[in-house]
Amino acid sequence: MTEPKTPASLAAKKIVYACPVDHANSIIFITSWFYSREAHTSLLLVPDFSEPVEAYAKLSSQLAGQGIHVYLYNQREKPTATRQTDLLQVAAWIRHQEGGIPPVLISKGLGALLCLHFAVAYPKFCRGLFCINPISRAQFLFPGHRELLLFFAELLPHFRVPAYLNCLRTEGQQKSNSIVFQILLDFLPSLLAKKNQIQLASQLHPIRIHNGSDAEEPLEFFRAEVVSWIANTFPPIKK
Repeated sequence: MTEPKTPASLAAKKIVYACPVDHANSIIFITSWFYSREAHTSLLLVPDFSEPVEAYAKLSSQLAGQGIHVYLYNQREKPTATRQTDLLQVAAWIRHQEGGIPPVLISKGLGALLCLHFAVAYPKFCRGLFCINPISRAQFLFPGHRELLLFFAELLPHFRVPAYLNCLRTEGQQKSNSIVFQILLDFLPSLLAKKNQIQLASQLHPIRIHNGSDAEEPLEFFRAEVVSWIANTFPPIKK
């Protein structure tokens, strides 16, 4: 007699949705992983700006095995204003799909910075935040450092910032990965205007900050921690 299959022995169901994001007929494709229609909660994964969504497929399937609806979309090679608008549209679409319950956002690096700003600006579309290596502040090394970076951002928008000139710092760490000048140009004004995004976001939502090493695969190492944090922080959704 064979034993009944459990979620751990089944493949997660994968569905790709087309989500309109503006009045110009622009479409974002959202991929969802789940085992059943009933879920503990929903997660929206927001990768770092330079990371492909394919790197998160395995993690998404594993998280779905814990009774979670997982959503993922591609936001690479877009200006910051478009990323913020896209995130709002995707989060609103997920909230509608989940019966009015907004998703928990899981993000990394500059994606975490985007989510922190989003959680403060649109608290009704975010249930909580799990941020990995969030870029959280700007620290200038010498007078004119900001002006120098902005000048080169205009001159060479796709050039990578040398690590010793990079002013963006990861929370709790002295250094961060080098980033392209265009990203610096996009985010520097908001960083200077709001240096306490983590504190502001934590006043509105449950939030977890985790700093890992760059050698770890994107989010993979944090799977067990993500699941335990969700189980202990958010009550199951009743539909």
